[in-house]
Amino acid sequence: MVDWIQSLTRLEQTFFVCAAVGSVFFLFQLVLVSLGGGGGGADVGADVVGDIGDGALGDADLASDGHHPSSDLGFKLLSFQGLTAFFMLFGLVGLAMSKGSGLGGGISALTATAAGFLGMLVVAKLFRLFIGMQSSGTINMKNAVGKTGRVYLRIRAGAKGQVEVAFQGRLRVCDAMSADGSEIPSDAHVEVTGLEGSTLVVKRLS
Repeated sequence: MVDWIQSLTRLEQTFFVCAAVGSVFFLFQLVLVSLGGGGGGADVGADVVGDIGDGALGDADLASDGHHPSSDLGFKLLSFQGLTAFFMLFGLVGLAMSKGSGLGGGISALTATAAGFLGMLVVAKLFRLFIGMQSSGTINMKNAVGKTGRVYLRIRAGAKGQVEVAFQGRLRVCDAMSADGSEIPSDAHVEVTGLEGSTLVVKRLS
């Protein structure tokens, strides 16, 4: 194996390293996604924009289990998947072109780059679909109805906030709105009384 690698040109060795490293990391991430991401604890992903003038967090988007459109928890994972797929295909196609076609290094590198970008797009779409199917198959927001929790981010009058509720065996942070339209401060205890789309409807507990 070492002799074969040493027989390669510098460009072919670059292709080989890219293919090897990309393949290892791609397979590793594939196993992680298949096992559900390997995450634990509270399912909280945050993309928070603070309103300093208000003295508290103002407009905020906190994602829980991929339900909030403004925060895609899978995006970083998918971008890493795409990057590893790029290097894997760049290396494999480049090495195959250089060794098998007899074409020059420039054409081999150009073809390998095109294959890498194409693979990156395809893999990103496939894993996005895969994660979406996992999420839709395991998370049922209706299971939160009847549960009690606390306000994580203040629910303003007539607007949404965030509540921390434990259901389906995990502590989750979800979008929430007041049942009577009144404001509910942070850390107040609430009960989930209903559901509007993916938004929990809550009432404050005395």
